Order: sequence, then C-alpha cells, then structure tokens
Amino acid sequence: MFACTIKNQRFQFNSVKEILAKASEEKSGDKMAGIAAQSYLERMAAKVVLSELTLKEIYENPVIPYEADEVTRIIYDGLNQFI
Repeated sequence: MFACTIKNQRFQFNSVKEILAKASEEKSGDKMAGIAAQSYLERMAAKVVLSELTLKEIYENPVIPYEADEVTRIIYDGLNQFI
C-alpha cells in the first residue's frame, strides 16, 4: 500500500494505477469513471507518492498485467534488470 500525509490528513492508495489516476489533472471523464481524486489534497498526495515511487516499485506493480498486454510484455522483456 502507498500512503502520504498532508495537513494531518492521511491518504492511502492501493495501486500504482490508482496513484496515476488520482495524480493526473482533473478531467470530467475520470470523474464519471470514479477514478479521479476526490479533492485537491488527495491529488497532491497522489503526486507526492508518485514522485517517491522507485522504478522497482513501478516494475513490480504494472498498471496493465504482463499477461494481458503485448506492449507491456515487449517493454518488460526488453528491460535489463541488472542496470
């Protein structure tokens, strides 16, 4: 779980996908889909959490599962994990 506290308010995010959705600027489509941040503070918290993610955390928590997406497979298969 990913979390951040801003102005004594704790925000928790369950996935990288949720962080990305809530960190992006407000869009009516995101609101209608129920994935937008509920407040300015939640958006800022998501941005803080996103800025602190390591590449390893992003790699280990793909937005689209490896099995479900050919582009994700190509990217993951082409990564040199020893760099």
